Amino acid sequence: MRKRLYTLTVTAASLLLLTLGCSTETGGSDGPAPSAAAPGDAAAEKLLLASADVTKSLTSAQIRIDLKGEFSRVGEASAIEGDAQVRPLVVNGQVTYRTGAVAPLIVAGDTVSVDIGGVWNEVGRTSVVIPPAVLDLSEGLPTIMGSIESQQNAGSEMIDGTESTRITGTMPVDAAKDLLPEATGPADVSVWVRSSGDPLLVRMLIDFSPEQAITVTVSNWDVPVRVTTTPSP
Repeated sequence: MRKRLYTLTVTAASLLLLTLGCSTETGGSDGPAPSAAAPGDAAAEKLLLASADVTKSLTSAQIRIDLKGEFSRVGEASAIEGDAQVRPLVVNGQVTYRTGAVAPLIVAGDTVSVDIGGVWNEVGRTSVVIPPAVLDLSEGLPTIMGSIESQQNAGSEMIDGTESTRITGTMPVDAAKDLLPEATGPADVSVWVRSSGDPLLVRMLIDFSPEQAITVTVSNWDVPVRVTTTPSP
């Protein structure tokens, strides 16, 4: 039981930092090669790339990840949230499971620690658990945003009180495989970018199937976070 909890928490920490490049498996059998991507809207593409650049320059943020469906890499996790500092990389957060159990976690550089039953344990190396290209806010989400094809402006929406422009598109299978080797097809992606001021990333939704999706919500952009690299006794 303890070993399983270790595994669930480490994989959940991975997903948090894929921030944190989010990924999962896609179902279905091999099919014909996908056709060439449809041309995107130039204005939507420009806004998306501008948002990626702004996101890349963030030094901290609050991140929440909500999971729809089951994902083998994160076990029974249903939500992940935490404060992320980029340089140096430090994340303080927690994982919520479908049972309602919560496991606090700390990521500091190349070390992942979790609180299991009131005892902190180092459970793995960050660089082993997470692809190096998507370790933090400066690389993970901007990398995904830069890979999106067939970008289209889908109008404006209010996200958690922030007026946002929604851009839809497709993550090609090669980009999906960079995040998750088991991926077998493209994913539909929606990105919400703040409409006024700097085009900050507000939310990203990655739809792998009607039954599986990952939503990443970013807030408190560059608001200083109080994080610790050393677990409390």
